[in-house]
Amino acid sequence: MTTKKTPKAPQDRKPKAAKVERPEDVKGFELLKSIDEVPVWEQAPLLALVARMTDQADDKGNIHVGSEEGVMLLGEIGRSMLPFAVDEKQYTKFASGRTALQDVMNLAIAWTSTLGEDESSDDS
Repeated sequence: MTTKKTPKAPQDRKPKAAKVERPEDVKGFELLKSIDEVPVWEQAPLLALVARMTDQADDKGNIHVGSEEGVMLLGEIGRSMLPFAVDEKQYTKFASGRTALQDVMNLAIAWTSTLGEDESSDDS
C-alpha cells in the first residue's frame, strides 16, 4: 500500500534562512569611507533615517518604498550618505539609474550595520 504525503500548509512550512551578506560585499560599499573615519555626530542622523526606513519592513523583513514617504525617506538617506563618499562623482553615479533606489537602500543598511562593531572581536 502506498501512502501519499500530505502537502504542508503554508503556515506549517519553515522559512528558509536568508542569505546574510557581509556588509563589505554589498554593491557600492567601497564607495564609502570606513566607519572609523566618520565622527558619531555625522553617523547618527543617517542611522536614524535608516532606522525609520527599516521600521517600515513587513513581517518578512521586506522594505517597500512604494509610498511617497518611503521614496522621500530613501532620497534623504541617499543625500545623507554623500558626505561619506570617497569620491562624490562615483557615488552620485552609483546613486543614479534604474536600480538606484534598491542599491542605495542596501548600501545604507550594510554601512550602518557596521556601527558598533568591534573588529578586535571578530572570530574569523
